[in-house]
Amino acid sequence: PAFKHSTIAVIRICQTDIYLAMEAKMAAAEASFLRGRQLHQTGHCLEEAEAAYASAHQTLRSLPADRNSTIPWEADLLHLFGAMRIQRLLGKLQCEDEDDDCLPSNADSERSAGTGAIAKPSLPDGADAALQLSERAALLRPDDWRIWNSLGVGRYKIACRVRHASEKEHCLKVFAALQAFRRASEIPGGTDGWGPLDGMQRALRHLGKADGALKERVDVLKKMGTLRPEDGKLFYRLGTCLQELGGRNDEAVKALEHHLEIVGNCGWKSAHTQHWLAMLKGQTPKTAPAEYVASLFDFYAEKFEDHLVKSLQYCTPGALLEDLCTVVAMGHMPANTVRRAADLGAGTGLLGPLLCEKLGMPVQRLEGVDLSAEMLRRAVPKACYDLLLAADLLQVFRPVEVARSAAAQFTIREVCILPPSDGTNHGPEAPTEEEDFFDLVAAADVFVYIGDLSEVFEETRRWMAAGGIFGFSVESAKEAVCPNGYTLCDTGRFAHRPEYIESLAAQHGFHVERARDLVLRQNAGQPVHGRLFVLRAF
Repeated sequence: PAFKHSTIAVIRICQTDIYLAMEAKMAAAEASFLRGRQLHQTGHCLEEAEAAYASAHQTLRSLPADRNSTIPWEADLLHLFGAMRIQRLLGKLQCEDEDDDCLPSNADSERSAGTGAIAKPSLPDGADAALQLSERAALLRPDDWRIWNSLGVGRYKIACRVRHASEKEHCLKVFAALQAFRRASEIPGGTDGWGPLDGMQRALRHLGKADGALKERVDVLKKMGTLRPEDGKLFYRLGTCLQELGGRNDEAVKALEHHLEIVGNCGWKSAHTQHWLAMLKGQTPKTAPAEYVASLFDFYAEKFEDHLVKSLQYCTPGALLEDLCTVVAMGHMPANTVRRAADLGAGTGLLGPLLCEKLGMPVQRLEGVDLSAEMLRRAVPKACYDLLLAADLLQVFRPVEVARSAAAQFTIREVCILPPSDGTNHGPEAPTEEEDFFDLVAAADVFVYIGDLSEVFEETRRWMAAGGIFGFSVESAKEAVCPNGYTLCDTGRFAHRPEYIESLAAQHGFHVERARDLVLRQNAGQPVHGRLFVLRAF
């Protein structure tokens, strides 16, 4: 009995020591957590904060896996630690949406090229483990909207990263993020929280029209608008979504007009809004705003070629080259070589290499012009342009020496960026030297952003040598009668009647050598019908 009692005493002492040691260990872990939270909240020494969280988390991991009780601050630790690691590994939530909604997704296929996303690297090590911390926190405290919102953010960021690896996986992860944001918005306190609603509209944007996602996004944006009635971005996005939804153009106009009231005529997306308002109201401006076109394609530049050629079956440059070669083969060129050529709307340089390598005669000097400097920078490696000019299309028409001087003065990262055109600074009325004339001017898929082509024809003919060739594409207007010969479609692009083009050609000293209809590319699964023209100056 004495031995038994002494053994029990020893066991009790050991248990007490273990308990006290564990309490001390947990107290140290809690202190580490609290210090990490304090540093985290102040935004200072974030590496030290993460280390403090990691220390506390390591202590929790040492506890028995089958323990029945939870630590009061465990959910907070997992939540904050997970959110911090996700942000460090994957960046802020603006990962791809800071400049989103350039146009409605049904408006043009540029938008469907990944909704503004660019190709991203694979997930960094530790991203999945960081997300699991938030998942565990949500299980421990399922009634905390902040935890669900952080979980949604983590899922959404990961979805953005896997977009180009697998579209199916991307959609599944976006939907999982949407579920977390929805859960956050359903919990008292989360309903009026900006974060869950913003997360929902971002996720819904990725899902397009699938399963009522577009309608739900409209509802979410409307609710956000009641919380921040002076946020212009909200009403721009609401307006474009309403237009895309169809049958709600009056509401779309109201939202877009409110956007302009907030940001003014020179504010965020104001040029875009003015363009879409014109379309919604049935107006036909002479051209799309330069700021709208430049912004759209600067944003689209990195994914342009891969998406346009592979996904949309874009064939305009190759088809235009065929027709140019046919007309060149007829003879009548000013010389046996193209002394000077212009690629209007050169973009990433899809047409330039074809002109230089397959036209059937040498091209001595090729100049590319485009409103988007970022598009032109993708053309630099193709090494076929003597000048890449970021400017209004007609600013390419200037004497060769003036062009060289401008290139020396304004070139930034191998692209000459001219000051914005005021509509009058296209250069002198006519070239002064023989070398200033153009033997060839080509424009593939460019005039869809210009309605009134009269000035383009006038300037092109003024700077073109007799016998020179002017080849281009237009989208075909569906309407049998267009008051102006062109119309602004619901895609935000212009379409032209063939009679209008033929009339301009006759007015400005061109003869139509070749014209044919073709499918230029696909848009939202439907063929985009257009027409190629090759004119000769006489």
